[in-house]
Amino acid sequence: MPLRKCRGGSARDYGDYNVRVSEEVCRCYANRQETGEGAGATILRRWTNLRLGKLSQIRTPSKIDQIAAQLQEWSFVSIVVEGRLQYEVRHVLNALKYKYQQEHRLDARSRVDFYLPEQKIGIEVKTAGSPSKVMKQIQRYNECDQIKGMILITSRSRHTDIPEMLAGKPVRVVFIGGIR
Repeated sequence: MPLRKCRGGSARDYGDYNVRVSEEVCRCYANRQETGEGAGATILRRWTNLRLGKLSQIRTPSKIDQIAAQLQEWSFVSIVVEGRLQYEVRHVLNALKYKYQQEHRLDARSRVDFYLPEQKIGIEVKTAGSPSKVMKQIQRYNECDQIKGMILITSRSRHTDIPEMLAGKPVRVVFIGGIR
């Protein structure tokens, strides 16, 4: 079954920027329904407010947030077998035109599933394991000088509670659905 890009990716896990923009869009549509105002006028007003800087709390997403959001847009078929999921991630990275190294060795005891050398971001794929072991592994990767941040792609909902910062570097979790 071929991979496909889906439209309904969740933005809530990828930083304040996406959350605030999503909230603003929701408020935009709620306001339109309450006032009976046309969609074009409402969206134009919101865009004007953005351009005038009236929504100053909105920030530009970081590179790790952008990559995580791009990965979240894809649907993955293999949620149980880690090797198959890595195969699918490899095809998604190719489709997104990222240069990467698979099974990249960071040091004598650390090897990340995917490493994006231009962005210095590691991607780890997990379909099993306790949250504490996964968190220790991600922290060990973030302690390496080559890594500026980590993205965890997981089918386990219990892995989604990993902190956004480990070893002073960002961590983003891409939950692809699946198992508790």
